[in-house]
This record gives sequence, C-alpha cells and structure tokens, in this order.
Amino acid sequence: MPESVEDPIDVLIADSSPLQLQLLTSALRRRPEFNLISSTLDVQMILQILSTESCKVVILAMNHKHEALDFELLRRLHVAHPEVAKILLLAGCDRATALHAFRSGARGLFCLYRVAVSRAL
Repeated sequence: MPESVEDPIDVLIADSSPLQLQLLTSALRRRPEFNLISSTLDVQMILQILSTESCKVVILAMNHKHEALDFELLRRLHVAHPEVAKILLLAGCDRATALHAFRSGARGLFCLYRVAVSRAL
C-alpha cells in the first residue's frame, strides 16, 4: 500500500492540446504527492485559477509554433505570480530558447529533444 502524503503540492498543468493535457494529467495523477488542476493554455484562465488556488507549481506545455505568444504568457504569469514555480515542457530546445525561457520567469525546462546548433568552420 502506498504511503499517504500529508501535504500534496498543488500543481496547475496547462496545454493548448486537450488530448496532450489529458495524457499529462493522467500520468501525473498517479503521483500522490501532487494535487493537480488542469487548464487550457490561456493566460486569463490560468491567472483566474492562480488567484483562487494555492498552486506552488505551474507546468506549461509550450507550442513551438507559437513560441513568442507562449513566452509572453510566461512573462505575464511571472509578473503576476513570481512566487509560483513555472516549468516548461518544450518539444525542442536550443540555447536561445532556454535563455529566453529563464529570462521570462521559468524555473525549469524539460525538452523532448535538443536542437543541434550548427557552427561555421
């Protein structure tokens, strides 16, 4: 029998794809140390949830096609709630993207694959 968790961590998960959001939420629900809340990747909805819930962590699944909008969302969340840890899930990541993410308020990045950086000889 699994150990009971006295104070689970409140985690908000946001993704623009309902299927991916459902899969990620289902996977993390298996962990008793997390109390999960899921949302679409919409800044107003996320801000509303954060104003009523005591989330310690926000996991944002970022869409590579809309990277500029996603980083704007991240900046707005960071300005409104600097105390909340923001973790990004990215399909690919290069140095510039990682730097931009951390400057926008991310505390962590998880990348599916690393983008190769070509160097001129």
